[in-house]
Amino acid sequence: MSENKRGPWSKQEKQFIADNAAKMDAAQIAAVLKRNPDAVSKYIQTHHANSFTEKAKNAEYDIQKSPVWRDLKQQFSPDELEMFLFHWGRIISQFRDDVYPTEEMQVIDTIKLEILMNRAVTQQHTVMKDIEALETALMVERGNLELDHAAISNLERQIGVLRAAQESLNKDYQDMLKEKNKILKEMKATRDARIKHLESNKHNFVNFIRQIVEDRAMRTRLGRDMEKMRLATNVEYQRLSEWHEYEDKEVDQPFLTPDNVMEG
Repeated sequence: MSENKRGPWSKQEKQFIADNAAKMDAAQIAAVLKRNPDAVSKYIQTHHANSFTEKAKNAEYDIQKSPVWRDLKQQFSPDELEMFLFHWGRIISQFRDDVYPTEEMQVIDTIKLEILMNRAVTQQHTVMKDIEALETALMVERGNLELDHAAISNLERQIGVLRAAQESLNKDYQDMLKEKNKILKEMKATRDARIKHLESNKHNFVNFIRQIVEDRAMRTRLGRDMEKMRLATNVEYQRLSEWHEYEDKEVDQPFLTPDNVMEG
């Protein structure tokens, strides 16, 4: 097995990383370049920490300048706002700025749900650790020679409350996940929806070709329009190929293609 390359990054390696930092992870890039994955990861963090496109950066700027941002700052922590910008830039960039105001509201709601889901998962983790600590304390109490029934009852009650909270958080998470997926489906933002959209376009194109083949009147009309366009193009080509007197009184022929050059 050959060793990974070391030393300064070549121009070709830098360009490859710049082109693929947003598409591939550090390990994949390292495999292609035959470099140490840690070195690639460090290079990406240093030079490409923000892998957003210009559209994503502009989207971040736009949302921060809107009245919506004022409300978001009151609703979320700085870390959550950073995550909001991360998702906002990527989603708006995915739709290539083809987003109506109502769809912007859907995007905002989707990201809010994502952040709230992360909160729920974090709280679940905290609750789980608290339950483990209480269960350990309960085992210790039950192992004592002189049982403290009040302490044991109190610990059991606390564990029961936390388990109920854990179930509630899990239900909240599942409900928010369903709602988020519903919004994404309505926006046709999932891979399955995009594939169906492409298949629908393909089906429409096939129908269009079939209609041309089967509809003689349509073929005649399209053929007539194409011929008119060809004749008009030829006439305009000839006109633009004529000698032209410019404002400085110099006469010259516009150079369109090598075929239109006339002998002087």
